[in-house]
Amino acid sequence: MPADSAPGPTRTVVLRQIPTALYWRAAAHTDALTRELALLANSSDARPVPKQLTSLMVQLMERFGSYDEQARLEITRATERGDAEVTVEYTMPTSFLELGPRLIELWDEADAFCREGVELLTLATPPDTNAFRRWVVGQFTRQLSGEAPLSWPEYAAVHLDAAPDATESESVDLTVSRQVSEDGIPVLVLSGQIDLDTAPEVRTALQQVRDAGANTIVVDMAGVEFLDSVGISVLIAARQRLVDDGGGLVVRSPSRPVRRTLEVAGLRELFQMGG
Repeated sequence: MPADSAPGPTRTVVLRQIPTALYWRAAAHTDALTRELALLANSSDARPVPKQLTSLMVQLMERFGSYDEQARLEITRATERGDAEVTVEYTMPTSFLELGPRLIELWDEADAFCREGVELLTLATPPDTNAFRRWVVGQFTRQLSGEAPLSWPEYAAVHLDAAPDATESESVDLTVSRQVSEDGIPVLVLSGQIDLDTAPEVRTALQQVRDAGANTIVVDMAGVEFLDSVGISVLIAARQRLVDDGGGLVVRSPSRPVRRTLEVAGLRELFQMGG
């Protein structure tokens, strides 16, 4: 680390009883939204929220990213062991206090931006993820200020039911069925919503078809009502593996929301959309 960017005084921050499954859901949502906001921030007509949040995230990663490495490794190991929760310690510079509160403000603004449904593909943060995110940042702020740790169960008991957007409607279930086209190509027929929660099911279905020997897969998306950036990432990754096998992935009969989403993302030609 350059001398002019020395971290300054540090304190130990303890995150007690992190629920491993929720940790990874929150991380996936944050990564998906951060990628989208970064793309929007670089556009010629970028609005303030993407630019501000992207700039802040870059600052946080540059100044504090290295302090997360050991804790993430411990959470990964706990997950691999099958532990439902884990307690980890961070040694963090107190300078985080300069940016932490602003991070929560901008995440709230980003959620409002998501709800507009105009430019972003990612959904607004689910209630449990929202509460978890506030707890993490809040614990850094509290403990770096000299206050005692508060475990996740203690925080959740008070705040989870009252977390913002807790009254939002449930996501639409995803259904996956398999067919074979007239020329013998396997077809996955998807219906419902492909988002942070359901994308793993799509990934598994695509991998199972590939494992059965297919190098080209048609994905029928006529019945898909919503597709976010996590779902897009699954499709892109599957397509790349199939291309490496000498085949590809074709999106057939995309619904209007799916067609618009892929076109906005510049992926129409990548998936050879038909129908």
